[in-house]
Amino acid sequence: MLTVPDKDTTKSAYGSKLRRYDVHIARMFEVTQQLCIESNGSAGPVLWRYTAGNGTINMGTFRIECGDADGAAMMMNAGKKERVTIYRSSEGGARDSVVLTVLALDLSNDAQATRWQTITRNFKPIR
Repeated sequence: MLTVPDKDTTKSAYGSKLRRYDVHIARMFEVTQQLCIESNGSAGPVLWRYTAGNGTINMGTFRIECGDADGAAMMMNAGKKERVTIYRSSEGGARDSVVLTVLALDLSNDAQATRWQTITRNFKPIR
């Protein structure tokens, strides 16, 4: 699950042409790639339930395959390492946090931003 505080995910991110939505989807791909690396590719697809407005706005459930996450990383010149805290819940409801080091997608210039927005426009939730 990815829960963000933003109520309007169409607003500009970092003053660029990217929307906050684009950056949120990028984070899903970055974390998916790291989870796949850590599982030696056996993680299978990662399902992300994406909510905005601190969980009050359902943005959909997205499915990201390990190969797609790797492909995005290569296409978007991922390389800069960033630390990301994720929170996991077990079946019993216990919740713990884990810090991952992910390879951030390069969204730093207009050409890369345009390329990424082409992907996010075509990346639809499965439900």
